[in-house]
Amino acid sequence: KITTEGKRHLGASVGSDDFRKIYCEEKVAEWCSEIERLSNFAKSQPHAAYAAFVHGEMHKFTYFMRTIPDMNIHIKKVDDMIKNRFLPSLFDSFISEQDQKLFSLPTRFGGLGIPIFNKSGVQNHYASKNITSPLVAIMLTQGDFLPDTNEINVKKKESKRQQEMVTKMTSDNIENKLNDKTLRSIKEAKKKGASSW
Repeated sequence: KITTEGKRHLGASVGSDDFRKIYCEEKVAEWCSEIERLSNFAKSQPHAAYAAFVHGEMHKFTYFMRTIPDMNIHIKKVDDMIKNRFLPSLFDSFISEQDQKLFSLPTRFGGLGIPIFNKSGVQNHYASKNITSPLVAIMLTQGDFLPDTNEINVKKKESKRQQEMVTKMTSDNIENKLNDKTLRSIKEAKKKGASSW
């Protein structure tokens, strides 16, 4: 089928801005529905629901943020669903914006590793473009060889280093706003996390 609008390709979308917008909105609606179901499950099985989210569900979101420009704009509804439905179901209590920021940190920083996708989307997309740029250059010149593995590895390490720097800054900023009791708990969790790595 030939189209001038756009097409789904390897799970992402290629085409006009309008096509991409509709595609993203459909995906987000589907994900919100899945989070709603997971939230209902979390009321009786919080640990299983958390594991299902961090080991499965959220990787779908990350993939789309890496492959579709401006996906972070559309995914805000998913963040709202996580804050207003999923996290309260896990803890059986109200979740503040500060709580959500704390939970978004990786476990080694005392968080739960449940990202705020609207904030991490731009970084994810940039890292993906940066890491795949050698392959893109070869494709554009119709080359018949693969990119240098060392160059790819350097770019991966660079992206990881940048992400770690951003995470550390975010963690410090969050810790500055915590009460003493919560801060002590976070520092204890970080110590335990560091000893298990």
